[in-house]
Amino acid sequence: MKNHIIYIAIFSNVLLFNFNVYSKEIITFVTGEYPPYVSEKLNNFGFYSEIIMAVCKEADIDCKIDFYPWVRAEKLVESGTVFAAFPYRFNPERRKKYFLSEAIFCGRSKLFYYKESNNRKDFKFDKISDLNKYTIGFLRGASYKNVLERNNINFEESNDDNSLLWKLKSGRIDLAIAEELVFENSIKENFNKEIINFKSLINDFEEKNNNGLIVSKQFKNSEIILKKFNNSLKKIKKNGVYNKIIGNKLIKYCN
Repeated sequence: MKNHIIYIAIFSNVLLFNFNVYSKEIITFVTGEYPPYVSEKLNNFGFYSEIIMAVCKEADIDCKIDFYPWVRAEKLVESGTVFAAFPYRFNPERRKKYFLSEAIFCGRSKLFYYKESNNRKDFKFDKISDLNKYTIGFLRGASYKNVLERNNINFEESNDDNSLLWKLKSGRIDLAIAEELVFENSIKENFNKEIINFKSLINDFEEKNNNGLIVSKQFKNSEIILKKFNNSLKKIKKNGVYNKIIGNKLIKYCN
């Protein structure tokens, strides 16, 4: 009888061990092309992806990063097909639709213009109503649309940065709203010989804002996983791993 009990106990432990090994789920994060934050063309998919992977390692989360068009990425999060998408600016609309992570990085939204696209020298932006006489461009899916619609400001959306830059250069739009690091990178990549012609207004379009993960409310155990992620993000910020990834230039950008 004792032998049977021992056998059953050992067998149960083996089953439990095997279950733990094979049931550990790979958590999928989705993103899109957004250099220099993240890109399939960048080493390690860019510094933002490196942060995600470092946090997952600290949290003992098996994870992977897949690339999709931005609209598709959001739908995958909404449906619970994937755990989270990044990098997304935090705003009230997203707080209603998703769980949001702790801030991973920050962003500055600037208004850009092309100095030879028209003769105007009087671009002024102190308050949102100052933009009423202009046509504003931005990337499709950006949350700027909500602000412009509420204030009856003319706008035109573009599918990618290259299209947005061409519209700005040609005078089809007067100003472009974009994240500073991303747009400056796009100018360098697409119009390197004309960098001097692309300017930004002094005032930010919006105050410096935090960004991070948008997390599915439909994904199984998403709140538990997010809590582990947030705790581990704090750890890598404290132990120096985070600063090592982003470097001195980007550390200053968020201060």
